[in-house]
Amino acid sequence: MGNRDTRAANSYHQATKLSYINLGAKPPIYKSYAGAPQASLPTDFDPPGCPTLQAVAGVRASGLDDHHGTEPLDITSLARLLHFSAGVVRRGVLPRSGEIHYRAAASAGALYPVEVYLVAGDIPGLKAGVYHFSPAEASLALLREGDHRRELAEAAGGEERVATARVTLALSAVFWRCAWKYRERGYRYCHWDAGTMLSNALAVAAGTGLPIGVVTGFHDGRVNRLLGLTPKREAVLCLAPVGTGSEVSAAGLLPDAPLLAVPAEDSAGSEISYPEIVSTHAATCLTSADQVTAWRSAENTLAHPATVEAVGELEAAGDLTSEPIGLTILKRGSTRRFERGAIPYSRFAAILDAATRRIPVDFGDQAPGTLVDAYIIANAVEGLEAGGVLLLARGAEAGTAEGGGLSRRGRTPVLRAGPGRRLQRCDLLPGLAGAGAGPVWEPGIPGGAVGGRRQDWQRLPVCSFDGAGRNGDDLLR
Repeated sequence: MGNRDTRAANSYHQATKLSYINLGAKPPIYKSYAGAPQASLPTDFDPPGCPTLQAVAGVRASGLDDHHGTEPLDITSLARLLHFSAGVVRRGVLPRSGEIHYRAAASAGALYPVEVYLVAGDIPGLKAGVYHFSPAEASLALLREGDHRRELAEAAGGEERVATARVTLALSAVFWRCAWKYRERGYRYCHWDAGTMLSNALAVAAGTGLPIGVVTGFHDGRVNRLLGLTPKREAVLCLAPVGTGSEVSAAGLLPDAPLLAVPAEDSAGSEISYPEIVSTHAATCLTSADQVTAWRSAENTLAHPATVEAVGELEAAGDLTSEPIGLTILKRGSTRRFERGAIPYSRFAAILDAATRRIPVDFGDQAPGTLVDAYIIANAVEGLEAGGVLLLARGAEAGTAEGGGLSRRGRTPVLRAGPGRRLQRCDLLPGLAGAGAGPVWEPGIPGGAVGGRRQDWQRLPVCSFDGAGRNGDDLLR
């Protein structure tokens, strides 16, 4: 077959078309509860003004850190959190697509498979109940009346953050909404989308002083039943307790309160169920309080490559300034315009320092707030050898002393987080050298008895770094 014979190329082209996508069967990107009582959310709030780097790091201008805020939760602060995490931040009209909604958090293929529910106690402006958040209408649909926080707390194995929260957000995934385009692989993107939404929620809460946490261990069946979900089609991925108050009493246990509405079945007739998604998710589910406790206390281990020769330090933002977190979220969007110059090391290190701080999660007392290692291909960072691969490793064993340094072995640098928070090099993935112009993150696989549920959470990026190729100018101004 000669160079002018196009049969092979044409065969490949035809075989790799996304011909299975049925545009007429595209599922709606919003879930609706038309028969449910609706509570409109305020929209006249100010955008959160905390500098982006501080908000992403979980540090307010007042000096609070670790997402342990003290601001009271009311309907306005709740509406602001929902808007900048999962809301519609702007609208546009395209000639071929009609009205387009731009959301606060990124989504693979703009399919938005993640829904947000609330299990709330009484807060100023909102009565206790189980609600569904409508991004398009900026409203809450009441699904169950009464205070169901005790039921949720028991399903979460008595997790203190849930037991004392004024409101807990429950993020679910509508599997078909993503599988319509990505088939079985769509299950991965459901977790990715939940992670981008959580990134926004953590940063906005930290920037506005609201206490927040991330809870991933819970009795799946009990939580799904509370929200009225059918797990083969839609299931809860994580919980985010917001605000603090007195712990709810047993009187708040109302498991028999009826659902007030069921969702519209707009795409049920054309929906395709993928057994691989259903079975994989079922294999990650926890089905008893004992399983929740055992999962949460399981030890996490991770082996790292040996490292030698210091080459630098990870450093905080210092005098670097950044735009307000609200403005950063409002400006977010896809771009094909990239900076060609190198990113200064101070900016690179400041973004990494902010984006890799510990987050308030529930899995394991000894866990450093993540189950993910990040690999960064650094080809254009001032002061670093081009083409090196940086590993952001988790765990206290990663560092030895405060203000640790970079070390080198071979061509591949390793960034380790922990008491040392230091960059190091080792012999790892040398074939990736020169693969790009800026930092690129890839997840690592932690060892130990993490189980299928934690393997899922490797795909949930709760700290997003979108500065690759643009010198981090979306964060640093």
